[in-house]
Amino acid sequence: MKINKKHVITVALFILLFIIIYLADYFTKEYIRDNFAIGETIEVIGDNVMITHIKNSGIAFGLHFPGIQYLSYFAFIAVLWLLISYVKTEKPSMVNYVAFIMIISGAIGNLVDRFINGSVADMIMVGIKGHYWPIFNIADIAVSVGVAIFLLAGYIENRKEQILKEKGNIDA
Repeated sequence: MKINKKHVITVALFILLFIIIYLADYFTKEYIRDNFAIGETIEVIGDNVMITHIKNSGIAFGLHFPGIQYLSYFAFIAVLWLLISYVKTEKPSMVNYVAFIMIISGAIGNLVDRFINGSVADMIMVGIKGHYWPIFNIADIAVSVGVAIFLLAGYIENRKEQILKEKGNIDA
């Protein structure tokens, strides 16, 4: 059996991206837990960007309701299943694979934190003139950027196909 070097390098780079995101998330959470009291805040860029340690026992944006822990585990399994199904049927581009790695690494980062600590450490607070986005962490950034990349790549691919159809270069 011949080994495809390009494939091996690509997989290694994806694994490296996963490790970088996961460890960046893990170590920032540990640093915050070890060095900041719950609710403690420091300004990074005035009152527009701050570090504030909170424990998020809810899901995205701090939403809470009974059984939320179980929902987060189920949601992770569902997202993983959807991504695997997509990869099997659509043969995604490299850009989509990067997006998937970002989504999965962020989701695993928060899932592990929730499983081990019973909550997720969030610490990044951004806003303008006293209006703040819900406090988040590196894993949340990875998931959000991964989803944005996936959606943007899909839009660009669909737009490209639409342009080619309009020019008569491919069948409708």
